[in-house]
Amino acid sequence: MEGVDWPGNPIKAQVENEGRCKEPVKRIHIEIYENGREKAEYHLGSLRYKYYIPFSKKTIDGILEKTGTDKNRIIYYGNFTGGPNANIPTFRTNGLTYEQL
Repeated sequence: MEGVDWPGNPIKAQVENEGRCKEPVKRIHIEIYENGREKAEYHLGSLRYKYYIPFSKKTIDGILEKTGTDKNRIIYYGNFTGGPNANIPTFRTNGLTYEQL
């Protein structure tokens, strides 16, 4: 997939499968001139994965049915955050089953 950013520079994104693509990493670079004025501009870096399927059991069931995949052969991951409780750390686990979704 190809496109352009706001000033018209070409951007390439690679769509590999449903729900995941690669997007460019943007960083803001601030240049300070001799008179003290600042100019901010984006610098594009490497590509990173972006996941865009909104989570719901119905969505997961639809993908499994469409691809003919056995739900028990998939490794399910979960990302959990402490939310408003700062004492609970953020963690990721792959020990989930389909029934736990």
